[in-house]
Amino acid sequence: MASVIINNIIFTFTAAVMLGVLYVLIKVVHNIYFHPLSNFPGPKWAAASNLFYVFGWTGGRWAFVLEDLHKKYGPVVRFAPNDLDFATAESYQDIYGTATKGRKQFLKGDWYNQGPGGTRSLVMSNERDPVKHHDAKKLLAPAFSSSALRAQTVFVLKYVNMWVEQIKKRGNTGKGINMEEWYNWLTFDIIGDLAFGESFGAVENAQGHEWVPTIKRGIAEGQLTDVYRRVPLLRYFPWLVRGRRTATHRLANSKRSRDLVQRRLKSCTEREDFFSHIIKDKDLDLSLMYLTGQANMLVIAGSETVATFLAGTTFYLLHNPRALERLTQEVRSAYESSSDINGDTTQPLPYLNAVISEGLRIFPPVPAGLPRVSTGDTISGYSVPAGTSVTSSFWTTSHSSQYFTSPRSFCPERWLAHDHAFWEDRFADDVKDASRPFSIGPRACIGISLAELEMRIILARLAWEFDWEGVNGTEVLNWEESVKMLLLWQKPELWVRFKELRR
Repeated sequence: MASVIINNIIFTFTAAVMLGVLYVLIKVVHNIYFHPLSNFPGPKWAAASNLFYVFGWTGGRWAFVLEDLHKKYGPVVRFAPNDLDFATAESYQDIYGTATKGRKQFLKGDWYNQGPGGTRSLVMSNERDPVKHHDAKKLLAPAFSSSALRAQTVFVLKYVNMWVEQIKKRGNTGKGINMEEWYNWLTFDIIGDLAFGESFGAVENAQGHEWVPTIKRGIAEGQLTDVYRRVPLLRYFPWLVRGRRTATHRLANSKRSRDLVQRRLKSCTEREDFFSHIIKDKDLDLSLMYLTGQANMLVIAGSETVATFLAGTTFYLLHNPRALERLTQEVRSAYESSSDINGDTTQPLPYLNAVISEGLRIFPPVPAGLPRVSTGDTISGYSVPAGTSVTSSFWTTSHSSQYFTSPRSFCPERWLAHDHAFWEDRFADDVKDASRPFSIGPRACIGISLAELEMRIILARLAWEFDWEGVNGTEVLNWEESVKMLLLWQKPELWVRFKELRR
């Protein structure tokens, strides 16, 4: 009797395994040969299942993987069964642009279920409903108006001044200072004060706040949400992919944000920051959870991205002495005193702004395309079936020789006016619209003006105050080989010695 039961169990198990294998084989054959995207180019095993994407995405080199795929297969690549990536300037408008007559807007899909555990998120940037997103953006818009920006400049200058003084004390040692850390400390302090009404104290204490690494881990581990959505079985084998404890870190971030938002809402200060107009409007009835979601989004988007830009641009300036010399000459000839450097006075500096544009092109803080769901319209002339997840590869397009002369060379000159003394004719055919670091359309970054303000002031102050020198390995660092893309960039240490100019 026992042997019969055992045989039945073995038979049932074997049958289940065989049926499972048969299902997988049928699915693979369908995906490769009969799927609506079967005519699009790409690796066969990428078309077969999501595993190619999963291991490419979690391996930390996804931007470079996509770039290699486009070099092999052309302007459109199928990198997963229902996913296409485009590497054309036209695809930005087609995928991310505003709806036009006869063409619907492409909406966000399941990728944006980025709450802990893959739940729907309350964060504006993840909101899939265009009406709700519009309402959330309208709510935050006063915090990013021209008048608000002028008020926020005071906070930016406060922390930049403190930060520069710390660099004067610590930056001229033989080892130098790790600017990957110091840029993060500065931008987190600025955005923390603007979002919560209090600083993280990183610059003042010359030490990162405990929340900073937690946020960065949360960003890195946030990539796993989409991985688990595509291949649910991987939840039971977390060692196969990068990172664990995703929900733990993200919930910890939310709790810290909630506590800080509560304190800000209870404060009676008249200062102008991200939430001042919300507090003043007594007719608004917004939940603490909702406000916490927006604050968390603003801190991550407004700090890590700016710090990433600054680190990347510093590296490229150090490795391109002519560009660094031209930047310092322009800045030092423009001001009598460091107190003259602010948001308004840095706007007219052409080479400074060219450095910023080139830094954003060569090292975009958000390198991979942000997914949208096709409505069935064409993208760059390709007819794409409705329901397809589509992206436009910011990294690949901004590094394409189709759009930029010497695309892997750091050349701010390409962004100058043709009558500028440093303009070079070889850049005349560059397609500037192929670099869209802040995206475009209704979902474009709401904080563009604040980010550019910080970039201009910080780079100008460093150029005015110090001579720079890469040390402790920075001088031989290969930036592209050292960075990892875990949703945003993970960057290597960037050691720089700063010698203060005596005037």
